[in-house]
Amino acid sequence: MSDARFFTINGESMSEVKPTPIPDSELDLERRVKQTPSFLGENLVIIAEQLDFPQIKGDAIDLVALAGDGSVVVIELKKGKSPSDVDFQAIKYASYISHLSADELGEIAATFLARTENKPIRDRVKELGVEISAGQVDLAQLLAAWFKRDITEYDSVINTRQRIAIVAEEFDARVALAIEWLARQGVQIAGIQYQEVQVGGTRLLSSRRVFPAVSLGRQFIASTKPGARAEPWKEDGKTYSTA
Repeated sequence: MSDARFFTINGESMSEVKPTPIPDSELDLERRVKQTPSFLGENLVIIAEQLDFPQIKGDAIDLVALAGDGSVVVIELKKGKSPSDVDFQAIKYASYISHLSADELGEIAATFLARTENKPIRDRVKELGVEISAGQVDLAQLLAAWFKRDITEYDSVINTRQRIAIVAEEFDARVALAIEWLARQGVQIAGIQYQEVQVGGTRLLSSRRVFPAVSLGRQFIASTKPGARAEPWKEDGKTYSTA
């Protein structure tokens, strides 16, 4: 759970309010993120949920989205602390989806939008003037309308890159370090921490990107090698001391 603290303001003084955690399920979180993907920190178009691959038994991606640059975003949601293998799980999912063509993704999007529970998303797509035909959605048209860009920007770029977003209330240290390392290798991956609480009569759901973070590596090194000084981290030409 996040260490966020809440206060009510009374003139120039404040009183701390103890929030009450809300025991919602992973499915509840998935439904909310599906309807409001900006919760993840950017504008995204959700095109699939619980996407499975018949030839690979037992694996299903929580949510799949498209970003403004045509990248496909694999979204893995975890209630509570992230399992120690969620990083590898998300990498597998990204590899599966990397083999799909834009037309195949358009078919997946059409199936997703046709579901009764996804009517609010379908209505928004229709309001943008995007045609949803039986079994197919033109993703270039959808992206151009959604992000207000020229359709030619999406020629041959849809799904040429994949990104990963792992969402959890708390991150296992091994997963956090794996996210850091993958990011340094050029993998587009982020760890997003969320907190759902009730303060007074108001329910609050917060999110923030916590990984990659330059401080994590030096903290880990310092804690695993007592008395030893690690090499400083460098990022964007800046040196960060390990002291």
